[in-house]
Amino acid sequence: MQGGDFDRLGSGIDLLGISVVIPDIVKREFLKHVRKQAGEAYRRAKSVASEIEKLSGRDIRSGFGELEEHLDAALDTAEARLARFGVQVVPTPSVSIETILERDLEARKPFDHEGRGFRDTLIFLTLIGIAKSSDQRVVFVSKNSDDFAARGDKNQFHEQLLEEIQLEVNDPERIELIHTLSEFNEKHILPRLARVEGVQNALKSEEKWRQFELLHEVGEGLSAYLSRLTQRMKDERNIIIRPDQELDLVLGQLREVNTESVLELSESELLVIAMVTASIELLISDAWDESGQIDFASAAQAWIEGATGDKKKHFIRETSSGSRLFMTSAERIGAFRCLITIDSESGEVKSFDVGIVDLED
Repeated sequence: MQGGDFDRLGSGIDLLGISVVIPDIVKREFLKHVRKQAGEAYRRAKSVASEIEKLSGRDIRSGFGELEEHLDAALDTAEARLARFGVQVVPTPSVSIETILERDLEARKPFDHEGRGFRDTLIFLTLIGIAKSSDQRVVFVSKNSDDFAARGDKNQFHEQLLEEIQLEVNDPERIELIHTLSEFNEKHILPRLARVEGVQNALKSEEKWRQFELLHEVGEGLSAYLSRLTQRMKDERNIIIRPDQELDLVLGQLREVNTESVLELSESELLVIAMVTASIELLISDAWDESGQIDFASAAQAWIEGATGDKKKHFIRETSSGSRLFMTSAERIGAFRCLITIDSESGEVKSFDVGIVDLED
């Protein structure tokens, strides 16, 4: 859980929607290893400092601090690294000593004929528990090919473990063994990451990717959203629309459209997140009666008041029936976060949602 391979995995976690899960026993082993490494490094550093003191006559070691301080700091750093990558820790499964003893006496993998394999057995049972609790694909990464892998194939489970997986897990084909994190990255992370980043770069530079055109889809999606928003304004305010009345929110100019990110939802779907600023126009018209009272335009008064003065217009005109028609047009700038799900091969839009809207409705 250290080094370049883990960093490459981390770079794809958010973009590809991957969950990294480790058994509690693996976390304990990892922290034990960190503590050991930190202690050895501390002792080497003090030994070198002692040699320098002999040559220079200067006190160096007094500034080193106590060993436990450094060990605690190393463990805190390791914990923070796991948290930064969103690593989930799964508790050790509840299993009876009798079950473990039976596996040991039968030398059932991961136990060997010498009785070694207690912790590896707990790790394998944790894997089974994870697979049974979800229908997601599960990839088990382990360098311990002696106890988990088939002879001659480090990326295939030992036949005893494979039989157990087939017995315990629905759709056992979704459980995969990979020998190293580097191999996992090469197979599952880097190709998909390259595709997502390629789409993201294309959208940022050209605003289109294959058959998917960002500007067009944002315009279509926001227009449909404003239509729904108009209806909601009418419904929530109990507005009854007569033939001589209008209330509409209309998309004006798309001022700015920027791709914020592209995420992979699945191997066939991408999520494009775009930040959009656009002018939105509110159109209201209502017929006056002879007393000059307007019973309709007040429904959106708060929205009109939010418009800038030079963008707010009022009109009065005569209708064919002789009544006067009151018309108001008010323009505001809205900021939107658009969430667009597309087919990763064809670019076909599957869904369009508005996440954040700076618009009073």
